[in-house]
Amino acid sequence: MFPLRPPATRWPKADFLPAPVRPPLLAWLGMGCAALVFALALDDWMALEAAREELRSRVDRWQAAQRVSSAPAPARSSVPAGAAAAAAAVVRRLDHPWRGLFEATEQRTAEPVRWLRLEHDAERGDVRLEGAAPSRDDVLKTLDALAAAPGWSDLMLLRIESADAAAGGSLRFELRARLAASEPLQEPRR
Repeated sequence: MFPLRPPATRWPKADFLPAPVRPPLLAWLGMGCAALVFALALDDWMALEAAREELRSRVDRWQAAQRVSSAPAPARSSVPAGAAAAAAAVVRRLDHPWRGLFEATEQRTAEPVRWLRLEHDAERGDVRLEGAAPSRDDVLKTLDALAAAPGWSDLMLLRIESADAAAGGSLRFELRARLAASEPLQEPRR
């Protein structure tokens, strides 16, 4: 007839215990925000770890490539293969008209300009000159005179800067030019 249900047993409430308090809604909201911040921080940390591992593997690959490329190369001599070829190269450099180059440079230089350094690659025809001058006008006059000289081409002012008084001028400059192989400098008569 009637279904039998077990009697509901409830513990009696003790009057000396405080009543259970449910946390307020604001506490649940704070815990949710803290969990969200923790999840985002965890995601950032995992992304940084992955990037660090990628960088570490790239560095390891680069170092391995450097070890392979820095392996000792077979010994090569900077001297040409035969002694005759080496001697010929030295003779070509000694036979170059160095004096003609120096005098041609000095003749086309404005009066107050002093040359401090001259580098010349005789085989390629490149000349680098470094000088000191009291003014820019003197530098420009020298550049114009060298550019107009036969055999000089591709004249380029590389740098110009103020210098100390010990250098002999208030400006230091450097220029580069190419000497044409078709018009070699003539050695002056003695």
